Amino acid sequence: MTRALVLGSTGRLGRIMRRVWATPPDAFSALHWIARKPEPGVTAWQPGDPTGALPRADVIIALWGVTAGDEEALALNSTLATTAMDLALDLGASRVLHCSSAAGYPGTTAPLEETDDTDPPRPYGAAKLAMEESVQAWVRDHPNGPMTCLMRLANVAGADSLFASLDRGGPVTLDQFADDHGP
Repeated sequence: MTRALVLGSTGRLGRIMRRVWATPPDAFSALHWIARKPEPGVTAWQPGDPTGALPRADVIIALWGVTAGDEEALALNSTLATTAMDLALDLGASRVLHCSSAAGYPGTTAPLEETDDTDPPRPYGAAKLAMEESVQAWVRDHPNGPMTCLMRLANVAGADSLFASLDRGGPVTLDQFADDHGP
């Protein structure tokens, strides 16, 4: 069975996954939740800490990332991604799944394909594309390293800005198409 190490377990997406995967799905024999800040059921670890206390893993799921801030803060996404790759080498993981973002695509109402050109309208999207490029460079420099997958996620229900707005209690306006359906 597969042992997975989940980085960024206290972020918005990590919290959702911890609830959904309170009991590991059949694909995993063990899920180890990792975050910079300790919480019940989460191991505290951050880049620069020794890796000796972390369990061996077959897969690293890198949910961690910086979603707001200036260019310097957003550039940490690249550092976190390559740290996940280095961690995979240290812990014996053969695969790393990185959460990237659809924010790297230009704003459009048309459906997007993975192969469409990127042209991020905001610094966050540019930082996530730079993160993807740093992972690709890492892979080129480590031909025998772990396999990697860069998933460009769009809105994840419960982890996106809509739900954050609902939590704040302010007015929320949703777009509606002429056919009475929404995006």
